[in-house]
Amino acid sequence: MTSLVSREDIEDELVRAGVSSPHVRRRLMNLVHMYAVAVSRQFSGPADLPAVPQDPYSRLLPGHADLAARVARCADPQCLRVKPFREYTRDDSCPSGRRAVCKTCTRRHARLAASPRLGPVRKYLCRACGDRKELDFFPEEKRRWPSLAASCNECAEGREK
Repeated sequence: MTSLVSREDIEDELVRAGVSSPHVRRRLMNLVHMYAVAVSRQFSGPADLPAVPQDPYSRLLPGHADLAARVARCADPQCLRVKPFREYTRDDSCPSGRRAVCKTCTRRHARLAASPRLGPVRKYLCRACGDRKELDFFPEEKRRWPSLAASCNECAEGREK
């Protein structure tokens, strides 16, 4: 009888629960695996258990690739999964011809790095006195074209006198 919960499902739940360290996550996954094997042996006996599948790419370090199998291990510490080359962006500067981080992790990093949009500028710099003032203190041209370099009304009046 097969399990309805896969190893990836358990690992995803650990990530959602806040276990971000790959070393801790790997240790917990090994504990879950040992527990599952022990429980299944209690119910079925050791002869009925299939051999535990080992990771065929355990030799791959993060960021390295197996060119013959066309797979690579993601270098992102939160991922570290072995994925096919199609999951990586092309990069001729890398030995494998692919980036070290998969497309999914690259997108995740881009979303996290994107800064929130800033609102409109509320204060502008007066070129004459160097003070930052509200837009109401500037002439009409500055209100229409905020990028226009202009002096505030006070400095403009002082120059006219």
